[in-house]
Amino acid sequence: RHSSPAAGGKTSTDNSTKRGNVETGDDNFLVKFGKRKRFRRPKGVPTVTFHAHLKTMLEWYEEFDDSQKNDMLKQLLSVSNSPQMHLLSSLMAPILHASC
Repeated sequence: RHSSPAAGGKTSTDNSTKRGNVETGDDNFLVKFGKRKRFRRPKGVPTVTFHAHLKTMLEWYEEFDDSQKNDMLKQLLSVSNSPQMHLLSSLMAPILHASC
């Protein structure tokens, strides 16, 4: 903060350090009061909404051909995190090379 008699004795504040100012850096961090804090991911949608969306997605998926199913899986994997990758790995391990 800087006080200047030329400014009528009022205190001016730099916007980047102003108390209460929230700035976002990248998608994973929240910067507040000059400190970096981990940004919490959304907890999800209500259960009823989740099941309705899941049902719709599965109905669409059943209509896709193999190429479209592959594209959908690629897109889902591209937006997945460690818990989903771990689940996928655990589910695939027993059958990954079963037909080799």
